Amino acid sequence: MLILSISHHIYLTKEQRYALIDNDISVTGVSIPVWVKPNGMSTEPAVEVFCRYELTNVDKKMPIHFNVDGYRINMPQLSEHEKEVPRVSDDIWRSFSPDEKMKYYDNQNPRPCVEWLKDGNDGGSMHLQFREHNKIYQDEEALEIYHYIHINDESKLTTSLS
Repeated sequence: MLILSISHHIYLTKEQRYALIDNDISVTGVSIPVWVKPNGMSTEPAVEVFCRYELTNVDKKMPIHFNVDGYRINMPQLSEHEKEVPRVSDDIWRSFSPDEKMKYYDNQNPRPCVEWLKDGNDGGSMHLQFREHNKIYQDEEALEIYHYIHINDESKLTTSLS
């Protein structure tokens, strides 16, 4: 079986990170595709490919889509149950035992979502990482595609350049 592993690296400004919560955005990013043949041979070292990314935040599951000049990627979505995690006041939080605090954290949003792109003081972490696995068939031959998406604040890129 032929395997295609693609690492996507996208850097957003603060304005783009917050805009993605309610709107689609289009940005340039880098994809790094690696083909792995059934005999274990690969196309490494991989070549970085600059391309366009259409990023969406539609409330439905959509696979990553190849475009002529890049990719359309929908952000991972939380279920209705995951969106409704109750918040606690400072007084209640201080009354929690260490075990209760761990249980509270375990019930928070462990799955990645676009809210993670917010600044730290808004409850985010300024980055989002997730993966997607697809299997497609062409001429009765299977192709597995693994996408590894890394979305970071542009400061991660600019500080690495100096």
